[in-house]
Amino acid sequence: MIGRRSTMPRTASVLFVTAIMVTASMVAGGFRPSPAKGAAPINGQIAFYSSRDGTDNIYLMNADGTGQTLLTDPALGHHGAPSWSRDGTQIAFHSTRDGNNEIYVMDADGTDQTRVTNNSANDAWAAWSPDGTQIAFSSNRDENWEIYVMNADGTNQTRVTNNTALDDKPAWSPDGTKIAFQSNADGDLEIYTMDVDGTSQTKLTTTFRSTYPAWSPDGTQIAFASYVNSGSWGWEIWTMNADGNYQLNRTNAVGGDFGPAWGALPQNAPPVADPDGPYLGAVNTPIALVGTASFDPDDDPLTYAWDFGDLSVGIGATPTHAYGAAGIYNVCLTVNDGSVDSAQVCTSAVVYDPSAGFVTGGGWFDSLEGAYVADEPLTGKATFGFVSKYKKGTSVPDGNTEFQFKAGNLNFHSSSYDWLVVTGSDYAMFKGTGTINGAGEYKFRIWAGDGSPDTFRIKIWTEAEFGVETIVYDNGADQPLGGGSIVIHTK
Repeated sequence: MIGRRSTMPRTASVLFVTAIMVTASMVAGGFRPSPAKGAAPINGQIAFYSSRDGTDNIYLMNADGTGQTLLTDPALGHHGAPSWSRDGTQIAFHSTRDGNNEIYVMDADGTDQTRVTNNSANDAWAAWSPDGTQIAFSSNRDENWEIYVMNADGTNQTRVTNNTALDDKPAWSPDGTKIAFQSNADGDLEIYTMDVDGTSQTKLTTTFRSTYPAWSPDGTQIAFASYVNSGSWGWEIWTMNADGNYQLNRTNAVGGDFGPAWGALPQNAPPVADPDGPYLGAVNTPIALVGTASFDPDDDPLTYAWDFGDLSVGIGATPTHAYGAAGIYNVCLTVNDGSVDSAQVCTSAVVYDPSAGFVTGGGWFDSLEGAYVADEPLTGKATFGFVSKYKKGTSVPDGNTEFQFKAGNLNFHSSSYDWLVVTGSDYAMFKGTGTINGAGEYKFRIWAGDGSPDTFRIKIWTEAEFGVETIVYDNGADQPLGGGSIVIHTK
């Protein structure tokens, strides 16, 4: 049976599992490392096993030692050597619950514990390959302990070490090219690396009795178990950089803590930009923009980058910007959480000039298939008439708009205007609210071109919460008139 300290019987395990040598200073309760410049930051979670409950059981904790949680049942036997799947959803481990040690897999919260090997010998120390397709493990099925590799479903079991020494506790490198393991091939228990087929075996540590190597997901650090003569069992979880430097003690429990396994690093979620809007303002007048509804799922502070759509940019959550010409501008916001940009999100700024003129028009065009959403194949003659203008001293245009599509029994009449934008002497746009057949509340927008030929487009829609639009009618483009005219009246 695999014991508390190794794959050897309990009575023999203490002979080769003791502390790795570190530069340390003595503090109450055991050794602690001296601070070292350049230590890599600690992230993610670590699964480990401990005898603190009388039998070996698997725990989960944050990488700084906080939040320690029991995952296995002490009543079922001994459980050890947790190993994370690369996606962080499962943990493989070995257990004696069925007599001898076999390999099991469970979800990361300890649920759905399932046996995946079935052998009369001891199979233990499972280690997932980074792509999740293979598992390396140790077995004494060939007399002494050797390392094997199998498919994740237990098939194609292949021995990859072959010597008279003890080789066990494999740990797959994050890039999938190496397996770290412990061996006493040179007499002392040390950590080695090899290619996944067993070739190129190289000693990694030069101090004696280092054990349980576990790579961090980015390959920059290794967690391991080390013996500390603190008056208890003395086995604690430590971390170090992948080159062996900057060794830091992470647990200090009464009892023994063993078998660390580093979970997936938390992924930084990108922030989400929200430029609010649409905005409305007069030419040469500052418009207040608001990006404070932007957020970061990780609650990181944000910086704000605005594109005002007129070849100028700005920063900050609530900038102001004045436009020098009437028009409808795309206002776009990108936020950054210190690591990554959000997707750019755009809204519009409608800039009007009450002194720029007004627009009148009347006539007809052929309504084509797809324009009338309620009956898309329907075609026929559509007529319109409108006037839109700013009265002196006002910021909201006045006027009236009529639109009829008799084939669809659609009669639209405006009730109010929101804005009017006249750009130059040949184009105008205006927006407002109205009714269809004397009922409801519908948004509308008209694009009117005074050219050769005159052109007309109208869009009518309803607008629900959060600006969700349901189109009623849209002829989709600046469509030449079949008759009538549009006139831009400039001042």
